[in-house]
Amino acid sequence: MNYSSYKIILFRLISFSFAVLFWWMGIGREAISGGENDWGGGIKYLTNWVLTLNLIVATTAIATQLLKRNINSNTIIASTMTMNLVIVALFWGIILIDQNLLSKERLINQTFFDWLWGFYLHVGMSVFLFWEGIVYNKPFVSVAKSYYLILCLFFGYILWLELVISENNIAPCGSISCGFPYQFLNDLDGMGRSYFYFGVWVLGTTSFLICFLVIKLRNYFFRKYSNLSKLQQCRSLDV
Repeated sequence: MNYSSYKIILFRLISFSFAVLFWWMGIGREAISGGENDWGGGIKYLTNWVLTLNLIVATTAIATQLLKRNINSNTIIASTMTMNLVIVALFWGIILIDQNLLSKERLINQTFFDWLWGFYLHVGMSVFLFWEGIVYNKPFVSVAKSYYLILCLFFGYILWLELVISENNIAPCGSISCGFPYQFLNDLDGMGRSYFYFGVWVLGTTSFLICFLVIKLRNYFFRKYSNLSKLQQCRSLDV
């Protein structure tokens, strides 16, 4: 095994370890409780849905490396890259507007570990995921399947919020409703939430196109420098 392989294994082990740790902290230890104040546990939050996707990608990546078998995860990697971009844009955009729009309770008595946890969810896991997708993998092999998966996640999460989570929780509360996990959603009526969801769909589609273009540029430069390297080797042989 060469030095390059060791670097890949080390990166994927670190990525997998972080994903497992924070998935357990956010979802694994918070099983659906059935309580009226916290029904749904960690899977109330879109960020944790995306964290689960990141864990799946990290698991298939390390399994591919250790088992030396190609586990095809190109479709889910493309979708996960897109959703990570959506999460980063939504979180930091809302924070810039007013951090109380997310959850007032989470800002009280926040420990350093809470800060580290939040930083990983809204920055760190995206860095690991994009490095995996751009450097070590081949996403967007099937563009249609990747976008279809995003649509399934998008509509699935909306139905989850509207029909399950908001109906089984009585907190937090806003000026109009109660039960939605994000504070600002409780300040919007049905039409207002519909506009917000449409905006998120536009953001998701834009993010998908950005990720697609990033991979296209990567492929272009890879082919360009690969061909240049071959040309230089041929010239050296001619000499």
